[in-house]
Amino acid sequence: MRSQRDEEAARETSALGSDWFLSTNPDLYRCWVVIWHEISIVWRMVRRTFYWLYLPGLAAGLNILVQTCPNNLKLVPDTLAAGFFVASQIALFLFAIRNRRFSGFDLITLGLTLNLAVTLLNGGWMPVSPETVRVVVPEDVIASLTLSHRLACSKNMLIPIRETVLWLLSDILPLPDWIPGNWVISPGDFLVVVGMLPAAFTFVYRVFDSKEVSTHGRA
Repeated sequence: MRSQRDEEAARETSALGSDWFLSTNPDLYRCWVVIWHEISIVWRMVRRTFYWLYLPGLAAGLNILVQTCPNNLKLVPDTLAAGFFVASQIALFLFAIRNRRFSGFDLITLGLTLNLAVTLLNGGWMPVSPETVRVVVPEDVIASLTLSHRLACSKNMLIPIRETVLWLLSDILPLPDWIPGNWVISPGDFLVVVGMLPAAFTFVYRVFDSKEVSTHGRA
């Protein structure tokens, strides 16, 4: 066990190290203090504004398990992954329902409802048709795809239009070429994005408003 003298020496060494850092890097230290202060303000506002914050974290973790394939090796089998994907959608839906009082969350809730409905009615995956995939993927890649199978490690199942339940709610909207990646989204995704715009604007306004109030209060 460490003696009291050893512990005192360790504290003195730590203090000397901190003093040395402060004396040699004052600007860097102040920069980190400011960054940490701003992050803490935003996090406090997030906690005051939204309920059930663990649900988006749970959804993100489940999606990482579903859509991560190191060396093309799926972390979980497709049957279990489908359950994880549905669970992540339910978690986001419950989070949106709980926070519907906040600006934009009505649209977010509607979009998540549409996504959850089409996912549940099509075996736990978001369906996408070969016709839609052909818009964003080269022909040689399409030739190697198999109908009614999951597309690699994505959330999508390749299903013909005639076999898709609620096809109009599936991934049918290719994003413009100027957006990186070959992305296709659903009408529900579009509503979620549109709803996030007023939600983000309102939240940022509250953050700046709270900072202004606190500044005036100190003055």
